[in-house]
Amino acid sequence: MDGTALRPKIDEEISTIVREPRAASQPNLTKRKFPLVGCLIVALLALIAVGVAVVVIYLVRNSSKDVANQTNISNTNVSAVNKQLSNLQEQQNEIERQKQELANERRTIEDQNKKQQANINPPTATDPPTSRIKFSRGSIQQTVSGNVIKRRSYVLQTLSGQFLSADVRSSGNCVVLSNGSTSQSYVTNQGDSSLTVTNSCASPANFSLTVVVR
Repeated sequence: MDGTALRPKIDEEISTIVREPRAASQPNLTKRKFPLVGCLIVALLALIAVGVAVVVIYLVRNSSKDVANQTNISNTNVSAVNKQLSNLQEQQNEIERQKQELANERRTIEDQNKKQQANINPPTATDPPTSRIKFSRGSIQQTVSGNVIKRRSYVLQTLSGQFLSADVRSSGNCVVLSNGSTSQSYVTNQGDSSLTVTNSCASPANFSLTVVVR
């Protein structure tokens, strides 16, 4: 309170003693510095880890979006291709249907042309050529049948002096022999004897001809 010095006066004759710092004080400074550096390193590593995690999360999300987009694009492309294939198939079916219609129309036209040609130039029917009547061994009678449009002829081998009789039958009595009757008889000569049947109706007629030679 009164300003008196608290320390005693240092004797001028006493030499100043320079004290060396204690060795124990240095470890304390090191112990104080190391925790701070360690904290900084840990904080830096933590920041790096957080940054890496953020980058990884970002990349994962972007890759997921890319995969989803690619999947959507692929699905869209597949749908477009399927639609094009379906359209092509429908077009092919339509072409086949039109081809079938054209073929049917052409066939119909050809049939009509054939009918018209047939009406213009009807086929001319002709009677078969002369036929031979053959008897079985030991038989004196033989019957033949057929169809006649206008006139048909038959021949058979006979001996001289044999008696030949012929009888023809047909529906409506359209078919007659050359004498205009349904029956005929005469004495044969050596060689071939002939018989002729004619059709007196406007349309072809079926007949049966029975010949007896004694």
